[in-house]
Amino acid sequence: MVLQYSAVGIQNESHMATDISDYWKDLERLETSIGYAVWNCSLDLPVRLVAISEGGIGGWCLGGGDEHLRICRDVVP
Repeated sequence: MVLQYSAVGIQNESHMATDISDYWKDLERLETSIGYAVWNCSLDLPVRLVAISEGGIGGWCLGGGDEHLRICRDVVP
C-alpha cells in the first residue's frame, strides 16, 4: 500500500533582519503560517512536507534604513 500525503508551500511576509530579534519575529510569523496551512491542507491528506521560500527567514537585504539613506543621499540627487 502506498501512503499518500500532501505538501504545502509557504510564501510568508518577512522583513530584513538586522538583529536576532528580527529573526525571532520572522520565525513566529512562520510558526503561525505553517500551523494554519497544515490545518487547512490536512482536510484530504495529511501534510508531511512544508516548503519555505528562500527569503522566508531573515528577508532580503535590499537596502533601507538610516545607513542606506545616508549613503544614497549623496549619490541620488
